[in-house]
Amino acid sequence: MSTGTAELEERRSRLEAARDALTGLDEVLTGACGDGLGELMELLDEVAARASAARVVVVLEAVR
Repeated sequence: MSTGTAELEERRSRLEAARDALTGLDEVLTGACGDGLGELMELLDEVAARASAARVVVVLEAVR
């Protein structure tokens, strides 16, 4: 397995973990406070922005 392929598989594994972390998030938010929710929202915004950018890169690669 080449280094690029191994790195891609590692990224895929991390994406699966991120997906799993987001699944059921609503069920654990009941005890969160305002500051914690604000920090969580900032993190979610960053993850969403990077995911959107990654989708563009994947589509461009597929077109090539």
